[in-house]
Amino acid sequence: MIDNGIGMQRWVSEVALVCPVCNEVISKEIDVPEPDYSAEKSRDMTVGGELVIECDGCGDVFDADVWAGPAHCDITLREHENVNVSCSPPGYDRPPEDWDEYWGTPEHPGEIFNANYDQLHKIIDTQATADGASLMNRMIFAQIITFLEAYFCDNLITGLQKHKDCLLRFASKDGAIQNDPIPAVEVLKDPEIVFKKIVRNLKEGRLYHNFGKQTDPASKSKPKLEGVPLWYRHAFDFPLTPSEDILDELGG
Repeated sequence: MIDNGIGMQRWVSEVALVCPVCNEVISKEIDVPEPDYSAEKSRDMTVGGELVIECDGCGDVFDADVWAGPAHCDITLREHENVNVSCSPPGYDRPPEDWDEYWGTPEHPGEIFNANYDQLHKIIDTQATADGASLMNRMIFAQIITFLEAYFCDNLITGLQKHKDCLLRFASKDGAIQNDPIPAVEVLKDPEIVFKKIVRNLKEGRLYHNFGKQTDPASKSKPKLEGVPLWYRHAFDFPLTPSEDILDELGG
């Protein structure tokens, strides 16, 4: 069976066929394997898998083999190989602008990051260039930043959700949260409205590559916390960035 793993995006194809048992038309969206983007050539990106197609008319189910690539999908029913299965070019099940509305926050952001990290290493090994001049190198660098931003955002939200004391501390110290008034009637209607608004603010109103402005090494003034280090300090009361002593030790 196809296993979408710990990620939340679905790679799907619209399939249509005539049921070999009741002759009713089966038309539905099916999860298919996501292409292997670490392959050097597009023809090698095709990934095979197994799936089950159920007929809503008679209730029969059919085991099938599937092969899906970046722009094609082929499905064959194992016990009815002569049945023609029409497949649309695969793609994500909803446009990116709608993902936030449907997706929850992953329970283990670190696992998501590690899985992405491993996949990225495969792409680096097969497609990056040593001189760093290729378009692929720049795309890989941008993807690394995206993975880190997603991790910092998801980890912050998950930590606040699991630890009420951290949530209370964050809500009392974060200026954007303090300045977001919530009518009493909304709280009465939905006891979770406060946390939902905090999550929406954390997902939509912040830049998770913001680690503050670069400080002048000659300046004796203590650098002001901004962005991700500040939000993590407010939430979990620990420094996300290394202290000057640690930096001096690493540099020495």
